[in-house]
Amino acid sequence: MRKIQIKVKLINSMDEMLINRELLNPNQLRTYDTEGFVDTNTVRTLVPMHVIQLLDLRI
Repeated sequence: MRKIQIKVKLINSMDEMLINRELLNPNQLRTYDTEGFVDTNTVRTLVPMHVIQLLDLRI
């Protein structure tokens, strides 16, 4: 098993869609910068609940 540590920027994709349609100011894009691990043997992504709430993501 190989793990790689990387910098990650998570964004609210709905915000990004609205920005692309010029319905939301780009300054309002909700993002979260962090560091994470990539495990080459996994197929799922885990995101802490506080980040989900911060970005207003749907589960």
